[in-house]
Amino acid sequence: MSQGLAYVLNCYSQLYEDVIYDESIESFSDFISDKIRNQLEVGFDSLKLLDYSWCEGFSGLLLYLCLVNQEKYQLLIVQSQNELFKQHLHMGTSYCHGLASLLQTVIYTENDELYEKIVAILITRSYRDSNDCLVFQSEEPSQSVVDFGTGTLGIYWTMLKEKFLFHLDKE
Repeated sequence: MSQGLAYVLNCYSQLYEDVIYDESIESFSDFISDKIRNQLEVGFDSLKLLDYSWCEGFSGLLLYLCLVNQEKYQLLIVQSQNELFKQHLHMGTSYCHGLASLLQTVIYTENDELYEKIVAILITRSYRDSNDCLVFQSEEPSQSVVDFGTGTLGIYWTMLKEKFLFHLDKE
């Protein structure tokens, strides 16, 4: 998606201290924030599964804003997180398509109350497998236990409060 490309350009700009893309990134980020604000006005209750997701939906847009300019968009991000969470019954558990993608954004905003609520739901959607490992329900649990995007690994990642897998900074 286009926010992925914009994030790569943002990383380039920061790492190499090259401002050539800064204006375009800011303009694109404002466009994304406007899209989110418009959806907040309409509500998130009529979306399809992937519209909530990291890979194709609003969790991914929120994560982009967290990565590019969290300070500027903090209030919008937190408000959107809280509204998206109200749709948790429509969401799966996985990182790509579910609550774990929303949880990833919560790690950046340090929205601790929402973090606890999401983790509690994820735990209720888990079970112990034959090896006594905690496994989360996902789209295809028999094939995706160790898959980061659709399996248990990505859920563990966010529950441990790890930053986005592809998060880059100068540190």
